[in-house]
Amino acid sequence: HTALAAAFGVSAGDAGEWADAALTRVHGIEHPAFDAAEVRAVLHSLRRFPDVGPAMRIHGDYHLGQVMRTDDGWFVLDFEGEPTRPVEERSRPASPLRDVAGMVRSFGYAAAVGLRESGRGDPGIAAAWERRNRDAYLEGYTSALAGSPLLPSDPAVSGAVLRALELDKAVYEVGYEQGHRPDWVDVPAAAVNRLLSVR
Repeated sequence: HTALAAAFGVSAGDAGEWADAALTRVHGIEHPAFDAAEVRAVLHSLRRFPDVGPAMRIHGDYHLGQVMRTDDGWFVLDFEGEPTRPVEERSRPASPLRDVAGMVRSFGYAAAVGLRESGRGDPGIAAAWERRNRDAYLEGYTSALAGSPLLPSDPAVSGAVLRALELDKAVYEVGYEQGHRPDWVDVPAAAVNRLLSVR
């Protein structure tokens, strides 16, 4: 994100615009495992923050499958954004925390894949693996950007924005799984419930 900001610049983030976009993305996506009205309330709550951090060019589809470790270090791949979204939407400046949300959601999927492929895994161990990696990633990210203008100045606001964007992503995943892989819908639905339980 530091490199993207240097290359493309940043502007002030618009909490109302981000809330509107998230509410549009999740419109019509429902599942009996979670309360859609609660989802909308969390996304709407973005509007209450005067400083949500900058808007900038982001990766747009950042997850474990988009990074590769080589002998020379880590590389990030495929900067075209989510292929199911219109190009105009994919190139629109957004919060860098959208990419962070995508990465932490992918830890949930990685844990679920490992659990299902083993056929005998322990859900508690998978959940602990996800939490440990999520926490380590977030600690590394926020440490690397400490004092940077790329995050909201208030860490509590940063956490609230991340929660809303992760919830947006998880609800989107519910809709995707309902349409493409119904037997996987419990993975993002569980994440939606976890995020709704955070106060």
